[in-house]
Amino acid sequence: MTPILCLEADRDRLVVAHAAAHALSRFADVRRIDGPHFLLQARAAECAAAIVAWLAARGGAGRSPESGQ
Repeated sequence: MTPILCLEADRDRLVVAHAAAHALSRFADVRRIDGPHFLLQARAAECAAAIVAWLAARGGAGRSPESGQ
């Protein structure tokens, strides 16, 4: 199975609840982050940290966006 990370905004008013529930049932790696629909813009640091951690757990992501290392 192809690894997929799904970032879900817990205060998303545009994505209906059953669509979010469907994502939770289909994807093994769902990260809920406090924020609105435009999650990447509203919570950029939290999203970047979740992505870096997810990649690092799979042997990737050799550097952090904040440190540049």
